[in-house]
Amino acid sequence: MNAPPPLVAAARACHLALTTPSAETAHIPHQTVGDKRTLLFFDGGSRGNPGPGGAGTVIVHLGGATLTPR
Repeated sequence: MNAPPPLVAAARACHLALTTPSAETAHIPHQTVGDKRTLLFFDGGSRGNPGPGGAGTVIVHLGGATLTPR
């Protein structure tokens, strides 16, 4: 099954943004443990301030086993 073109384009844009060196992010320390690479996506919002809100996260382990969302 192939992903829809907009999803493929979004994945390519994310990959480029996450793998291209940048002067703005060169100062951020990072730690590598073995060959494991992980992407973290997170977002949140609310209706009003204060108001009801929510947040979500996605953790993607690159090059590893298939994970089951929880």
